[in-house]
Amino acid sequence: RDRDVTGVQTCALPIYWLNDVDEAVYQANSGITGSTARTLVDKLSEVISVKDFGAVGDWNGSTGTDDYAAIILAIKAAIARKVASGASAVEVFFPDGRYKITQGLPMVSGIVFTCRARWSALISCTGSTAALYSAIYAGGVFTDTLDATVTDVQNKTKYVSNSGIVNLSFEHVGT
Repeated sequence: RDRDVTGVQTCALPIYWLNDVDEAVYQANSGITGSTARTLVDKLSEVISVKDFGAVGDWNGSTGTDDYAAIILAIKAAIARKVASGASAVEVFFPDGRYKITQGLPMVSGIVFTCRARWSALISCTGSTAALYSAIYAGGVFTDTLDATVTDVQNKTKYVSNSGIVNLSFEHVGT
């Protein structure tokens, strides 16, 4: 199909559209011999974004969407991808924004929370639970791996193998 591309800006990584988005081919234009063409779907599936599961990231400190359920869905998708691919770790990406959660997020082995740059994304926990907690995931349920007597709501995590937080910031503003 012919498409009017008047006024369309180009970028260093061009995307060539064929008949359908599912058939689109992406190829890095790095100037280095050997880059590999692959489908756009393949390229985009490298990233699990919380926004793909309904997170909004519009919290302004007093109003905005509770993104907890959407983020949990993204974490579950990352766990499924990790299991299916055999990867040691899978990233859950937070686009720029401030994400309100009313419950703590589970830190599970092999899941890494990332964002574009330092302070570009913030998780704001407004609930009475810790913003993060160490967990295992089995049978569709996250189970806290810490002793129930831990009462520090600021930090209820311990070392979790192959997991981490890259650039993402957390705050606890709940009770």
